[in-house]
Amino acid sequence: MEYNEPMAKRRKKIRPVSRSRFPIVLIAIGLSLLSLWGLHRYFYDQAMTISGAILAQYAKEPSTLSPPIHITIGDRISLPVIEAGKVGGMWAISQTSANHVYESAMPGQRGNSIIYAHNSDALFGRLEDVKRGDPVAIRTTDGALHRYVVISTAWVTPGHTELLTPTSSEILTLYTCAGLLDSLRIVVRAVPVL
Repeated sequence: MEYNEPMAKRRKKIRPVSRSRFPIVLIAIGLSLLSLWGLHRYFYDQAMTISGAILAQYAKEPSTLSPPIHITIGDRISLPVIEAGKVGGMWAISQTSANHVYESAMPGQRGNSIIYAHNSDALFGRLEDVKRGDPVAIRTTDGALHRYVVISTAWVTPGHTELLTPTSSEILTLYTCAGLLDSLRIVVRAVPVL
């Protein structure tokens, strides 16, 4: 067998890939993902928070009106609605339906009626497509159908809580999370159709 000098020299030049950097890269990726998850969790926990100070502004008198059980927004969204309240200091949010803040006004009642849901395709994910002039219909437990028309849509930061405060006239406020890591809110407001 003949010895091949150039081939032997080429083998010496090839260095094995250093594996000492591989664990460091994996740890850096893991820490980055963990940080992103932490940020998302923070915004998720804050996502549907309605402060106690806002709710204290609602003088909750026993309502003779029925709570909402279904909402339809144009041809984009059609969902069941359940009453929502605090559980363990956090606002409960359904994975399968929209939520009506029971301290807020009932449909048909003077005041701000607040309905929120997750921003998923099956819930309020298409709320960003809603436009001014779109119809909204809410069915209540007594079978009544309350009709509204959208007057405004906005993307706001979580600090814009004035949209959740009580109003002197009947208004419907719909909202969900949006933006990077749920750091924004989509707010849609509608008024009754006379």
